[in-house]
Amino acid sequence: MRGSLLSLTSAVLFVAPLAAQFPETGPMPRTTLAAVYRLVGTTTNDHLYTVDRNELAVLTQQGTYSYEGVGFLGFTNPQAGLQPLYRFGRADGTHLLDTRPQAAADPSARREGVLCYIATTQLPGLVPLYGWVHPQLGLSFYTTHPRGEFAAGLGYQPLGVLGYVAPGQF
Repeated sequence: MRGSLLSLTSAVLFVAPLAAQFPETGPMPRTTLAAVYRLVGTTTNDHLYTVDRNELAVLTQQGTYSYEGVGFLGFTNPQAGLQPLYRFGRADGTHLLDTRPQAAADPSARREGVLCYIATTQLPGLVPLYGWVHPQLGLSFYTTHPRGEFAAGLGYQPLGVLGYVAPGQF
């Protein structure tokens, strides 16, 4: 448990402002990035992404999810050149992310809100956020790792790039 708290503390300190250039609008105002925490369901293998440290604490203390680390950093406020990244919950308790207000992968999924904002084009300091889906299990996974970390080896298929974020721990 002490190692988990140390990792969480390090992740919280990693939130930082970023200045970038948007070709169509000129310099982007300094903006804040928030750590997007990645958790995995202890019995479901559902990957859940949150910026809410209280949600992270409750789910890990309940034992329903394990903390994996900071998956990536997303922008906290909307502005030109950014799009919302929505979190959705399914009836079976699993989650997915999408940049559209209705999840294309599961139109019956309930939109829980905006997780963060992500860039629509790659800018200095930002990396692609890749989506993966397991067609048999209906599980979704998101990472900045170009080969999906372990995803392909476990039967996940690539969905492509959702947008661009600041890198996390993976």
